[in-house]
Amino acid sequence: MITNRIDYNIYELLLGFLTSFAAGIFFAGFVVLLLRITGKDFAILKGAFVGFINAMIQFLFFARLFTIPEKLVPSYAGLWHVFILYTIWGIIVAYVVEKYYDIKIIDI
Repeated sequence: MITNRIDYNIYELLLGFLTSFAAGIFFAGFVVLLLRITGKDFAILKGAFVGFINAMIQFLFFARLFTIPEKLVPSYAGLWHVFILYTIWGIIVAYVVEKYYDIKIIDI
């Protein structure tokens, strides 16, 4: 995460990697569920939305939960970087799911 600390511990980096990986798996499942409920129409837009929500939850909630808030740098460039990357991640996940996964619509 974006902090003003230079001396990262290997365990901190591993924890950050694993939590991001776990959240990515969870939200990829959420993209599949969303597309099963709502259909494949506008799948890329739905994926971008889920990626943006993923970034908000990870950066605005989990980063402050697991880090001392005074050590987080309020960098707008870093914040935009996080949101853009997670939005691109959501678009890629939605594209792959739409193209290669046979989605059966769930009737609610």
